[in-house]
Amino acid sequence: VFDFFSTFLPDDGITGYVGDILTILKRAHNFTLSYTILEGYAYGKLVSPTSTEWTGMVGELQRGLADLTVSELSITKERSDVIAYTQPVYIISRRMYVSTQKDFLKTMLAYATPMDTLVYVCVFASLVAMALALHLIERLRLWFLPSRDEPVGLSVAAWYMVSALLQQGCDTSPSSIAGRIIFWVGFMVPLIVYSSYSATLVSNLAVEKPAPLPFSNLLQLSRQKNWDAGVNNNDLFQVTASQTCVGSPAEECRVMRDVWSNVVMRNPGNIVNSYSQGLEK
Repeated sequence: VFDFFSTFLPDDGITGYVGDILTILKRAHNFTLSYTILEGYAYGKLVSPTSTEWTGMVGELQRGLADLTVSELSITKERSDVIAYTQPVYIISRRMYVSTQKDFLKTMLAYATPMDTLVYVCVFASLVAMALALHLIERLRLWFLPSRDEPVGLSVAAWYMVSALLQQGCDTSPSSIAGRIIFWVGFMVPLIVYSSYSATLVSNLAVEKPAPLPFSNLLQLSRQKNWDAGVNNNDLFQVTASQTCVGSPAEECRVMRDVWSNVVMRNPGNIVNSYSQGLEK
């Protein structure tokens, strides 16, 4: 009998979730009950990688020393070869809590991330192109319509576009209609860019995404040098990785052993006595 979800009464009765299941089975099939408390996760393991004999609770079922167990027993191929499972009556899940990592690069470049790099390149390229177009149009105007007006030089046209990008305005403007059209287009383009940039920036700052994790499964976690993993003392992962999977050739067991030895046991303080203590770390 699994000691979790169970309350053992003085008259050898059992109550609680597991106890109620046993009581219902006993009444339905009319059998007497003598039980052994399964302390912790003493499920058992293969005696050796080449053996089919089990220790622990699975071994007692295999040898006929016990008729049934009501416990949290995960289904594996090796266990299915020696014992039979019923329909699950309760499914217990495990959670992995991961420390939220701050993205230092994102913090430093928070005001540069709202738009893609290609957008910035296109904005500056358009300003350069409009400065060149304004300069050429002014030159062509003086070529076809000579006048005493000073032509807009390339440096002046470039400053026109820079002032447009910075939304600062200018004291002068081109005298030709074609030049003024390019001049005002140069002011409208940054205005549109500013509007979209501001909206995207606000949404990015309002929804802060954590830094991406360097691993997505236990195999990748076992290869991390700068990450520690903690477990609750005598939890299922600890018992499985340090006891049940010892000597097992299964790939899943090898991964769990690597996580246990390389990531968890790297620091003895990674084993805690409660989930609240682990979350505080």
